[in-house]
Amino acid sequence: SLFAEDVNGAAVQRPRQHIPGHVAVVEGGQALGVVPHMERAHAEAELSGSAESPGAHVLAGMFSSLFSDLLSCSEVLDALHALPTTPRVPVYAEMREKDSVVLRLERAMGDVGLDVSTPLPPGELKAALVKLGLKSRTAGVKDAMRSLEGSNAASAEVAEVELRIWMTRCPAEVLLAIEEALDERDQIAAVAVQERRQRERQEAEMDETDAAATKLQGRLRIRQAKKDVEAQRFKLSEEGKRQHEMANKLQNLQRSKAARSKAKELQAKKAAVRRQMVMADPDFQGTASEIMESTISNLLAEALNAEFDVRDAPHMVVART
Repeated sequence: SLFAEDVNGAAVQRPRQHIPGHVAVVEGGQALGVVPHMERAHAEAELSGSAESPGAHVLAGMFSSLFSDLLSCSEVLDALHALPTTPRVPVYAEMREKDSVVLRLERAMGDVGLDVSTPLPPGELKAALVKLGLKSRTAGVKDAMRSLEGSNAASAEVAEVELRIWMTRCPAEVLLAIEEALDERDQIAAVAVQERRQRERQEAEMDETDAAATKLQGRLRIRQAKKDVEAQRFKLSEEGKRQHEMANKLQNLQRSKAARSKAKELQAKKAAVRRQMVMADPDFQGTASEIMESTISNLLAEALNAEFDVRDAPHMVVART
């Protein structure tokens, strides 16, 4: 494994054949001279037109084995798996050059309303740092903030702190926390500016849309008003009055026709309801069953007494008067 051995101690294995010190280079039966072995190999490569060095295959094998050992290590695989699927593209604010932390902090203090040109009390400095968004996540930052608080509560007459001198005495953790707070504040301000510009663009687009919609609505109202005026004028004319009278007659005829059809429907519904009520009456049902029973019994008695032949087809006797 690459991480289990000393890479500098690894050596390339030498070939097992004898390499003479000097050999002669011959081309077309003519001796060009005696050169060392490696110079001869380069000369032959140049004469043959090949740009590949004689030791290229040795280097290729060495690097292939080196990279195969490197990529087969669990540490490298874990690091590759830990990479994000989508590359994190930095925003434009991260690619721009920034001022020093001291200048950025002084500028932020000025925005808050503190005059950093004069020394500040420890309590005001701590309050300003907290207001700027300083997060006490590490022990060093917590100790620095406690020191400011402790020096403020130690006595009423506490020596004021100059910002630049205090930052030179701060540990790296506190400077990193201050820089993170300033970056977050700048990011929030940049997002606010972006949202404000987007809102202004949307309002401008809405204003244009509202103006266009207002124009369209005005034109539609004007067109509708013209139609209403023309209809009113036509209604007051002789032709309009005649058509209006004929329309009233047609409407009356249509209404009377609809009323008659509706009355017929209601009458049919009432008759159906009456039939259902009569058929649901127990007395009617008993009378109907008695009539059917008497009729069937009479037919059976006449058939059994041979009063008529059941095989003859029925016929109708019409008597003239």
